[in-house]
Amino acid sequence: MKSLVYALLRNPFFGPKRPVLAFHTVASNIQNDNGYYFNRIVDYFLEEDPAIWKIEEPKGFTHPTPMQYPSYSKLSLDVLIEGLYRLTLLFNKRQANLARTISRQLISKITSKQSMAGILLDTDRLESQIAKSILKFKPNYYIYRRLYKVKKITKIIVEDGHYGGDKASIIKAAKDMGIVVFEPQHGFLNEKHPAYNYGSHIVSNKRYGSYVPDQLLSYGDFWAKLVNVPNNVYVLGNPHLEKSISNIQVHADTNKILVLGSGVTVKETNDLLAELLKYKMTDTVVSYRPHPIESTSLTNRYGKQIDAGVIIDSEPLYKSLAEAKIVIGELTTALFEATALSKPVYLFHSSYTQAYLSPEFDVFESFTIEEVESMLKKTHQSNYPVDYFWCMGWQSQFKKLNAQYS
Repeated sequence: MKSLVYALLRNPFFGPKRPVLAFHTVASNIQNDNGYYFNRIVDYFLEEDPAIWKIEEPKGFTHPTPMQYPSYSKLSLDVLIEGLYRLTLLFNKRQANLARTISRQLISKITSKQSMAGILLDTDRLESQIAKSILKFKPNYYIYRRLYKVKKITKIIVEDGHYGGDKASIIKAAKDMGIVVFEPQHGFLNEKHPAYNYGSHIVSNKRYGSYVPDQLLSYGDFWAKLVNVPNNVYVLGNPHLEKSISNIQVHADTNKILVLGSGVTVKETNDLLAELLKYKMTDTVVSYRPHPIESTSLTNRYGKQIDAGVIIDSEPLYKSLAEAKIVIGELTTALFEATALSKPVYLFHSSYTQAYLSPEFDVFESFTIEEVESMLKKTHQSNYPVDYFWCMGWQSQFKKLNAQYS
């Protein structure tokens, strides 16, 4: 109840009349040294441009407080849209039935494809979700269109803008009004990321392009070359990385082997930790940094290795990377972030890595579980310069981007 009251009081229609609106999620918030929640995706932009204000998408019904820069609540609009959706189900049976029919036909086409053979889908649940999305699109579209008109919005910044869902109607409403849409890169992506890689027919389809951002703002040249999207890619840099490493002390002589968890390959990770304990030097520490999804299950997952001497890492990410002798991991942006601190990085060739990386991937030296001993005897840096991954001087790039659309 308290969260709902907060959301209603922070309704975006009560927000300031500023021309740039940023949408972000609670998932991209971090807690700074003063105990305030700071959004690592959009708050840096807000510090550069006073014309920006923001809407936060909560986790469930919760907005973490206190915030470094106050946000308005997306939840208050979601509640209104949910209410309109339920009214449609009650009083517009024809439209509701049409949405179900379209959903059923779409699922039938998907499941009939040869590539779907052997893949189990909960088709009833999927049909219901698609039909709901269809019925919610129009109220979502018109509510945000009204918001943009009232607040005289000229640009929007959307985290996860290529992910579809209600982001598609939020973006479509903006673009139909001539509002420019940006999406900052928020994490790892590659040529197998489904949200950022489309077939040639979709890429060339101008109608589809009206539902996705005008500009994807990438961390650097490396990432920009790994996507295939309908509109443009602009190399901006990573504000959070750039700010964080400028204040960090890198330790050159350290004894910590840092393993970055994926939260996916539990058995293989246990085997890796056991091998590292077996072959490490006497004065070396094996530290495991769990994936956020593992925070409540560490003892169940890695209890045996913890008892054997593995230390669970809970330091801030960049401090932890700076204190590492070598960094080991699977598919995570943090491996690339370690290169910005000039750390030797090794890619663990697990089943997860094999599934999502092409055989041509040569950024880091990779190793298998059988090669742990030989890997520990090497000192390997990335095959590419740091500025290939991370464009530095993001403020300058941001000003150039703003100038293009002023």
